[in-house]
Amino acid sequence: MPHLVSLNVLTLYPTELVALFLPVSPSTFYAFDLLLHLFLAAAAMRWWLRRQGVTEGGAFTGGLVYALGGHCLTLAAAGHPHWVRCLALMPLCFAALEGFPARGAVSGALAGLVISVALLGASLHFVILAVPVGVIWIVATGTAPLREKAVRIFCFGAVPLVLGAVIWIPGFEYFLESVRRVPAAGAGTSWALSVWDLPALLVPGLWGTPEAYWGPHLFRASGDYPGLLAVALAAIGLAARWRSEMRFAVLGTAGILLALGAATPAGAALDHLPVFAGLRVPLRWLSFTHLAVCVLAARGWDEVVAQRRSRVAVAGLGAVGLACAVGIALAQPVAARLERVPFVAGHMREGGVSRAGIATGVGTAARDGFVRGVVSAASLAFLAAGPGPLVWRAGQAWLVATADMLTAGSPYFQYADARAAATPDAVASELLRRIPPDSGRVATDEYFGLPNRRMGLGLEFTSGYHGLPLARYVKLHDAAAQTGSLAILGTLAVQCMVTGIRPLGAWPAVVGIDVAPGEREWVVGNPAAMPRAWLAAETVRVRDAEDAVAFMRRPGWTPAVVPVEAASGQTIPVGAGRVEGRNEITMLKGQDELEATLELARGGPVVFSEVWYPAWKAFVDGRRVAVWRACAALRAVEVPAGRHRVRMIYDSWSLKIGIWVSLLGWTVVVCAMRGRREA
Repeated sequence: MPHLVSLNVLTLYPTELVALFLPVSPSTFYAFDLLLHLFLAAAAMRWWLRRQGVTEGGAFTGGLVYALGGHCLTLAAAGHPHWVRCLALMPLCFAALEGFPARGAVSGALAGLVISVALLGASLHFVILAVPVGVIWIVATGTAPLREKAVRIFCFGAVPLVLGAVIWIPGFEYFLESVRRVPAAGAGTSWALSVWDLPALLVPGLWGTPEAYWGPHLFRASGDYPGLLAVALAAIGLAARWRSEMRFAVLGTAGILLALGAATPAGAALDHLPVFAGLRVPLRWLSFTHLAVCVLAARGWDEVVAQRRSRVAVAGLGAVGLACAVGIALAQPVAARLERVPFVAGHMREGGVSRAGIATGVGTAARDGFVRGVVSAASLAFLAAGPGPLVWRAGQAWLVATADMLTAGSPYFQYADARAAATPDAVASELLRRIPPDSGRVATDEYFGLPNRRMGLGLEFTSGYHGLPLARYVKLHDAAAQTGSLAILGTLAVQCMVTGIRPLGAWPAVVGIDVAPGEREWVVGNPAAMPRAWLAAETVRVRDAEDAVAFMRRPGWTPAVVPVEAASGQTIPVGAGRVEGRNEITMLKGQDELEATLELARGGPVVFSEVWYPAWKAFVDGRRVAVWRACAALRAVEVPAGRHRVRMIYDSWSLKIGIWVSLLGWTVVVCAMRGRREA
């Protein structure tokens, strides 16, 4: 897919730009980047709370639970660096919306600047959620005149509109070709909070499965545990200052309701709006709940230290511990009844969880919850009334809170490490034995992280995780997977396929490899794989991609007969032939340019096993030629007989416009900041 246009490309984000010039591996950079942004999240939250008048101890507590809460840690373990970065930026955005460090129109512009940085990290999902929240925050908070608020809202929206143009303008063009433009495309992966998850937010692993949520089903293990001590402090803060902090109570409640997705009237209404209807992960609304809990926890800390208001919290934590103790005794009966709940039964079947396993999980969660409840209650009481200096009592409470959050988050990291450890090196070795690096492609139905990791070995995968795959490519790839057609898969130059399902007898050269206890992957060779470019024997005119796929699914179809869409021109019958002589494609600039030298016995349409996109332009010996849409998703050009040089470049007008608009906007911002400093 085109590189800069992809909405999952993070290259323009500041740390990513720096990493381009550093000799570090992607995994090393990822680890340091996560640590940097977790620290930034804590520091930003602490700074914002101090601006609100919270004491140093309360601000430190808010920053601690914000950075180490289950919401941040789960996103880090799940491999979502862009969202961890957004969480680090979110306190700065709210601080600007509330007038720190400047008020009026400048505050709106500063908040828009923060949103623009998130846009450079390709975090459009976050921006779509944060912008309406920011607008409501400006309208509903503060005592500024309506006219001033309108100006702030304008600046808040206009700044990211200009500064982030390099992302959203070409991204809009890309979205028009994306599979997610189809309403049903994201229906199977609508990651939403379930009502059954709500108690699991306080008792992780309550349903017997402590792992992170990796599947498309609605059932999910809790990955957003904030810590019992943090929840207790938030309850104290809200009870003591509910009048002044009501906005955070509303924000936290709204975050949970919207995270439930279409299960609530508000979520269902959003799901019918043009922009929000394309969001697959309503669960991300919990980011605002997490922020609200941490702000209220900081307020609660100040109340406990100053007023010793801990009796209610101690009683609440004790009740949680008692409930968990009762759960230990009822683990077996509860597990037996849970098995009858449809979504739990489906989850058990998908995850291979037995009745004994879920009973053990429920018992473990209950026991751990009881211990957490007792320790957190004792820590809170010690903080409020214990002897000794405050620094000692505070340190003990911070240690308990940190241990609580980290132990609750550890299963997610353990799960991710287990998947990484289970990366089947034997599969990679088998693929490298069959395919020299950079010479062929592989298709896979494995967990998306594995093929992406193997790309460092020079293996190119046609599947894996891409945020916004082109709709045409998906149609072609799905047709190959559904029909088991070697010929269709061969058009993508796929020489091997990795699958967890035992292939049919029609697939030759099957090698089974044990990658983990009870898990086996199959490496399948594809003798029908086409080269990177081939000369078609005949072209058939079709109306659209659907007709092209239908034509290719016919029994006996071979890539010698290429369906070409009507927009590509008239049918061009040619004699039978192959790409003879030198047939080489050299990638010059990643995915943004390719070059081929072809020597043909006869002229005709040459099909490239590269995905078609409107911005690609082709040249034969320096002469501009049309790029046809062949085989539903591939590129083809007409090449005369003889030796010729074919060059394709990615030349997008939307990307150029976006770059110039953003450059102009950033220039204005830098000049304005410089002028303000001199003034």
